[in-house]
Amino acid sequence: LLAYSPDPSLDTVIPVNSGSEAIDLAIRLARVATGRRDVIATREGYHGWTMAADAVSTSAFDNPNALSSRPEWVHLVDAPNTYRGTFRGPDAGPRYAAQVSDLTAALVSEHRAPAAFICEPVLGNAGGVIPPQGYLAEAYAAVRRHGGLAIADEVQVG
Repeated sequence: LLAYSPDPSLDTVIPVNSGSEAIDLAIRLARVATGRRDVIATREGYHGWTMAADAVSTSAFDNPNALSSRPEWVHLVDAPNTYRGTFRGPDAGPRYAAQVSDLTAALVSEHRAPAAFICEPVLGNAGGVIPPQGYLAEAYAAVRRHGGLAIADEVQVG
């Protein structure tokens, strides 16, 4: 797998048996690498059924009580849905990314800088929502500015 990677700095592959386990491991690795606990996740996301993967999942299709049952270390931003979401139209991308940036800054000010931001490149359970152009890059940059990591969960849509 490493031989096929376009990134020469990628030097480790950890095989797992499911997408849920991959997300659980990604969250664990982000926490170990950063020494932090908190994670920013998008609403309407689905990441799996293991403890950590379910904690960052808020798809109402899988768990009608998802929003009210998140642990305190999970912080949510709106799903970047330019058709049915909070912000709509072609200029919505920067507004959604600003939510990630603002939440990251707020957590930093509370001495709870996030270990990671997790989002699906296409939000499958949210209806196949494709984030606006540039959203993920801006959201990742906002978290990385403060030492957090980006987790791209492509299991459902991959």
